Amino acid sequence: MGTILLQLLPAMLLALLHPMLGLIFTIAISGRTLVADPRQQRIWVTGFVILAAGMYLLNVLPLLDVVDIVSGLALSLLVFAWALRRTGSWLHAILGGTAVQVAYALLRRWLFAEQYLRMVNTTRELMHQALGQSTTQLDPDRAQAMIDMIDQIAEYLLQFQEAFWVVPMLMGFYVGTLLLSKRVAFRWNHRTARLPHALVYPLIAGMAMVLVAPMRTAGWNVIAIFAWVYFIQGMMIIDFYWGKHFARSRVLTVILVLAIMLNYFVLGLIMVMGLLDTWFNFRKLPDMEEERGDNSHTGNL
Repeated sequence: MGTILLQLLPAMLLALLHPMLGLIFTIAISGRTLVADPRQQRIWVTGFVILAAGMYLLNVLPLLDVVDIVSGLALSLLVFAWALRRTGSWLHAILGGTAVQVAYALLRRWLFAEQYLRMVNTTRELMHQALGQSTTQLDPDRAQAMIDMIDQIAEYLLQFQEAFWVVPMLMGFYVGTLLLSKRVAFRWNHRTARLPHALVYPLIAGMAMVLVAPMRTAGWNVIAIFAWVYFIQGMMIIDFYWGKHFARSRVLTVILVLAIMLNYFVLGLIMVMGLLDTWFNFRKLPDMEEERGDNSHTGNL
């Protein structure tokens, strides 16, 4: 129990930077114990909630930040661990935890609209002020272009706040799971796992929503989220065909990561490849490979 409680503090500190970072740390470092031992899980969640509530009562964190980190870590980890124990599937655990974040993102827009708007506008004003103090060193046209860019980013943050929340959390689950599966007795058979076919229908619905003006913003949020879901499947395909080469060469791995981060064409190609695998089955896996290729036995954690 002591070890789990000691891991609360770094998880909280990372979550203050972004809940995604705290999620990666907690799944990778504490995930083995939290999944295998429900009692330890309850202790960790209770301690985390108490710590977050204390920071709010001491005026260290605003309410929105507290709810973000509690939802992003405590609540989603409960669902992640439950799904992994119930289904024995790493992939279903990731999707289960992400589903919680989708639900929270919708509630977040409704419950904390004013707080989120205030936060974005405050950040925008601070950046305007900082830029204004340095205008003497910048070309006026360049300074105005930077102001316009800041305003555009702020508008994107307001319009697509669901995607900006869910996508990092999805990646947090994915990266944390990859790290955890390397530390336990059973491994995630990443290279042969497949997403459920039914996930394509919400994506199609999102594309249809984009065609209807009042629903366009919601549709783009859906598309953005599912594009990253299929990015995961695209990475599975890369692992299937070239995983052994990347495992033997850190240089190739670094090149791949940099290409994904810096080249939108490569990123988009991986997403499209993951989506098309739904119909074309590039790896020629059996129909039931989703279950057989992602089998996990939590009792062996």
